[in-house]
Amino acid sequence: MRKIRLRHFAAAGLCAVLLLCLSAHRVAAQVNARLLLVSGSAVPGHPGFTFGPFQDLAMSGNDHVVFRSTLESPRSNLRAVVRSQGVSFTVVAFEGLISPVSREQYESFSAPSINSAGYVAFRARLKAEAAGKPTEAIVRVKGANADLVADNGGGGGESSFGQIFKAFSAPVVGSKGEVLFAARTGGPNPHSGLYLWSNGGMREVALPKDFQLGAGGLLKPIFASHDEAVFVRQGVNRAAAQEQFFRAVTVRNFQQLDPVPKPSDTFQVLPARPNQKPIQMLLVLLQGNQAETAELSGDPGQPVMAQDAPGTDDAGFTAIQGQAAGRRSGSIIFAGDPSGQPDGFGLFCFCGGHVVRLTTQADFGLLLTNLNNKPITSFAGDGQGTVALVAPVGTQPGANAIFVCDTP
Repeated sequence: MRKIRLRHFAAAGLCAVLLLCLSAHRVAAQVNARLLLVSGSAVPGHPGFTFGPFQDLAMSGNDHVVFRSTLESPRSNLRAVVRSQGVSFTVVAFEGLISPVSREQYESFSAPSINSAGYVAFRARLKAEAAGKPTEAIVRVKGANADLVADNGGGGGESSFGQIFKAFSAPVVGSKGEVLFAARTGGPNPHSGLYLWSNGGMREVALPKDFQLGAGGLLKPIFASHDEAVFVRQGVNRAAAQEQFFRAVTVRNFQQLDPVPKPSDTFQVLPARPNQKPIQMLLVLLQGNQAETAELSGDPGQPVMAQDAPGTDDAGFTAIQGQAAGRRSGSIIFAGDPSGQPDGFGLFCFCGGHVVRLTTQADFGLLLTNLNNKPITSFAGDGQGTVALVAPVGTQPGANAIFVCDTP
């Protein structure tokens, strides 16, 4: 039964992303694009500190945003994880704060993850004060409570087969507060795998037969949304992996169109990359105390095609800058610069085999002025039509801002 479910899951794809739209609808360009936060702004609750540049956005289903930044003052710069609830900002953790790991201090953080209940999870590097103390940990935070999920010093998260974790990936937090992460273990039989921490304890997640890691490998997440995640091997090119994930979704959707469009009614959205090596991607579906996996393929040798129709945008792209699950089943919201369109950056919907522009130049007036051929650096969505992105602003090196956009 498990194999049947996995085949269905792999064929249907991500619950909110890989299912095919039954029909395409013209989407009016009525986007509410608003500036959420600019680097250099004062940090609430931390007098004398301002926010440094932002990176690694994640968004929950109720539009809460979490990200990495630095808390900057004339005397020190502290790395931090910050959460936004509307225009209210809370520093979840920062460098020098005492962690739940043997009273060790936080030093730095991975990309964070957030769910609709307000749980935030991240991997932290620690300032170990003595030999043998933990130097890495997976931590889950809600409000003022920080839970230790696992560490690499034996203080938490000992695996069920007696080995101790040595290194971790960034984690993904599920809708019920469960935490999914990849890790390497040590001991006489070193191992690398995927693990799920939940109310049922710690357990290893079974990987597909053709997705073996070896002792030295490590997975890392490149996508997470509503109990779904995609992992790739550490060391692969992240941009290439994200593009191949986009291909996996869009090519499958296009192939499932019924009736099949005539070649004369189609256009190329993204060119093939014949010299690019295919990247193995691991699709994970969380179900409370359980996780199911399947291998996902995004053939770089195959172009992404879309169906041309009145009211849609026949723009082609040389690259995709970011993507998130859209509001409708099977839709993808993505960011990019259409080829041959100066100042054409915008948000687009790939739905039902069609590409529809969601934004106009008026929606991103400030943003377009500052982009000046510079890419956005982070992109996330809530799976219900709202997305957030980090883009350069101003003239100061590294200065950027977080924009939130409500799409139709």
